[in-house]
Amino acid sequence: NKELSDDLARAQLESETLTTLRTTIDNIAARAENAHHTVQFIIPIVETNLSSTVSSITEADAEYKCAREALDLELQQLETRKVTLEQQAAAGTVTGDLLAAEKLRLSHEQA
Repeated sequence: NKELSDDLARAQLESETLTTLRTTIDNIAARAENAHHTVQFIIPIVETNLSSTVSSITEADAEYKCAREALDLELQQLETRKVTLEQQAAAGTVTGDLLAAEKLRLSHEQA
């Protein structure tokens, strides 16, 4: 009777342990399923945001290049004007005061 009672107690304990393990496994499976659905939901949002960010960076880069080209062209024109004035001054066709005023204006524009 004692053996039967011990076997019954052991079987009861094993049954409770198995039930606890099944519950734990079910909970883990449910969490994994929820995580999977969350990831499936988030991936398109992340892809959209990433695509939008890349587009914004590409657009900003193009605007920067355009502005840089415009500034380079303006700087080249100012430099050409400066050389022309210096040549005119050397030839005596521009007075020193006018040349000084023009150089001052050009230096302010270049800044």
